[in-house]
Amino acid sequence: MNETDTNTPDSPLLGLRSGVEGGGGVSPVPLPPIIRDRAYLDYLRTQPCWITGLRGDENETVDPAHIGTAGKGIKASDAEAAPFLHSVHADCHQYGEIAVLRERAPDYLLRAAFKALAREDYRAWLEQMDKSGDGK
Repeated sequence: MNETDTNTPDSPLLGLRSGVEGGGGVSPVPLPPIIRDRAYLDYLRTQPCWITGLRGDENETVDPAHIGTAGKGIKASDAEAAPFLHSVHADCHQYGEIAVLRERAPDYLLRAAFKALAREDYRAWLEQMDKSGDGK
C-alpha cells in the first residue's frame, strides 16, 4: 500500500511535512530535528492507547507508535510517537497507519489533531508575516 499523499495542501506547516514524506518539493522552512528519547518512549508505554483508551496489561502492552517517517526507511522522531496498544500498532504496520487511523480513530482525537494542526499552521503563518513585515 502506498500512503504517500501527493495532494498535500499548500500551507506553511503541511508544506514542511510534504517535503519529507514525498508530497511536495523542498520546504523553505527547516525541518525539526529527529529526536531520540528513550525516557519519553518509556513514558508512552505507561499511557492509555490513543485509539482504544485502554492501558496495557499482562495480555497486551502499549507501544510507542511512530507516526509517519522521517524519510525512506528512517523512523519518525520520538516527538512524533503516540501510545497505541500493541495490536493497533501491529495493524498499522500490516495494513498501513493511515488506513487503520481512518477506520479506528475516535472523533475526539481527530478533532484534537485538526485543532493542533490549525494552531501550528496559524503560528507558522504569523512567523511568515513577521518576517515579511506584513504582520501585526
